[in-house]
Amino acid sequence: MGMVSWAFTPIMILITSSVASTLIGLKSRRVRNVIITCSLGSSLLVNTYFLMSLSGFERVKVGEFTIDYASIFVSELILLIGLFGSIYSFSYLDEGEESWVYYLLYQLFIIMMIGMASSFNILVIYLFLEASSMLSAVLIMFSWKRSSVLAAYRYLTLSIFGGILIVIGIFWQYQLIHSFDVSAFTKLSWKDLNLLATVYLLGFGIKAGFLPFGLLWLPPAHSEGPIPICSLLSAVLVQVAAFDVARILGGIGISNLYISNMLLAIGIPSMIVGSLYSLMEAWLGSKYTRFHVGTRHVMGIKRVLAFSTISEVGFIATFLGLAGTIAFNTGRVNDALNLGIGGALLHICNHGLSKSQLFFDTGIIIKTANAEDLGVINGLAKKLPTARLTFTVGAFSLGLIPGTLGVTTLRELVLNDGIPYFVKIAVIATAGLTLAAYLSVWHRVFSSNNNASPESNVEIPRLMYLPGIFLAIMIPILGLYFTLQWIGLIPESPMFKEALHALATSVIGYGGED
Repeated sequence: MGMVSWAFTPIMILITSSVASTLIGLKSRRVRNVIITCSLGSSLLVNTYFLMSLSGFERVKVGEFTIDYASIFVSELILLIGLFGSIYSFSYLDEGEESWVYYLLYQLFIIMMIGMASSFNILVIYLFLEASSMLSAVLIMFSWKRSSVLAAYRYLTLSIFGGILIVIGIFWQYQLIHSFDVSAFTKLSWKDLNLLATVYLLGFGIKAGFLPFGLLWLPPAHSEGPIPICSLLSAVLVQVAAFDVARILGGIGISNLYISNMLLAIGIPSMIVGSLYSLMEAWLGSKYTRFHVGTRHVMGIKRVLAFSTISEVGFIATFLGLAGTIAFNTGRVNDALNLGIGGALLHICNHGLSKSQLFFDTGIIIKTANAEDLGVINGLAKKLPTARLTFTVGAFSLGLIPGTLGVTTLRELVLNDGIPYFVKIAVIATAGLTLAAYLSVWHRVFSSNNNASPESNVEIPRLMYLPGIFLAIMIPILGLYFTLQWIGLIPESPMFKEALHALATSVIGYGGED
C-alpha cells in the first residue's frame, strides 16, 4: 500500500479524539474544544491531500472498507462541515453537565457518516447508516423538550421502517448471489435485479428524505435539533444516504432503463414538491404545510430549509436517473457517467456548502431574535449586516444563479442539449420556487422595519460568524470558476474532466468505456 495506507488516518484521528476529548473535557472545556478542532482540522488536511492526489492513488481496501476518490470526496464535505459545526457549537450551545455527551456523539456521528461512504458492502453500509440514524436522533432531542423528543421519535420510526426494508433486501440479495458486494448485482436476472433495486431505493430513500418520506421527518427534525446538528443532517447525512443510492444503483442503473426511470420518477416530484412546500412555509406557515410536532402553528425558518432539502436530494436522484437515460439514448457511457453521477456529486457539493451556510446564518438569526417564527422575526438588517450578505450567497447558490456554485447544476440540467425538455422545465421551476422561498425569508428577516425583533440587542459571539463567512467566500469563488468556464472566458481544464470522471467511476467501482 505504501503511503496510501494513510488514507485511513482521518478516521483514526477522529476515533482517538472522541475518546481523548471526552475524558479531558470533564476537566477542561477549553482543552476539549482545542482537541476537537485540531482533530477535525488535521483530518480535513489529510483528506484534502488525498483528494488532490489524482496520480498514484486509486483505491485502498482493508477488509470491507474501501477508500477511493468518491469516498474521499464525500469525506471532504463531511469533515469540512463537521469542523465548522464544531466551531459553531462552542459558542452556540450553552455548556452544561451533559455537554460531554453532545461532543462525543457529534464526533461519532461524523465517523459513522464517513463509514457510510467507505464501502461497497451493503451490510457495512447499512450498519453505519443505522448507527448514524441513532446518533442523530439522540442529538435531535438533546434539549429534551417534548417537541424535540416527538421529532426524534418520528425520525426513528421512519428510520426503523427504512432499515427493515434494507435488511429484507440484504437477506434477499445474499440468498440470490451469496454476496453482500454491490458489484455482484450483475449476476442477478433482470426481474430479481429490478425488484431488489426497488426495495433498496425505498429503504435508502426514506433515509435520504425523498418524497413522500422526507415530508414526514425532515421538517420536525430540523425544527427541533440544534443548528449544528441540523446542518449535518440536511447538508451531509441525507446526501450521504443519496450517495449510497448512487453507489448501490448507479452501476446497474447506467444500463437499466427501469432503474433510471424509477430514479427520475422519485427525483423530479421531490424537486418540485420540496421547493413548493419551502415557499409555502415561508409565506403561509405550518398551518398549510403541516408535518409539524409543535403545539401551535408557525412559519418556521428552519422548516423552510428542511422542505428545501427534499428538493435538493431530488436533484441527486434526477441526475442519477439521467445517467441511464443518456447512456441508452446515445450509447456514450462515459458522457452519461460524467453528467449523471459526476453532476450528482457536484450538486452534493453545492447543496452541502450552501445549506450548511444558510443554517449557520439561521442560528445567528434565531439567537438574535430569540425566535424561530418568521412571523415575529424582522428588522435585523442593521443588527446583522454580515449575515444579511452571506445568507444571500447561499440563497443564490441553491437558486442556481450563475456566479455561484449552483451554476454547475444549471449548466448540466438546463443548458445541456442532451437533457429532456420535461427535466429542464422541472429544474427551472424548482430553482425559481427555491429562490423565491429564500428571498422571502431574507425579506422577512432583514427588511427595514421599525418594529424590530424584541431581543435584537443580543450580542452574537464572533466565532459563530466564521463558518458562514468562510462558506460565503468559498461558494462564489468556486462558482465564478465554473461560470467563466461555461461562458468560455477560461478553457475547460482537462485535469478537471479527468478528476470528474475518476470520481464518477469510483462511485460505482466501474471504469466504463464507450
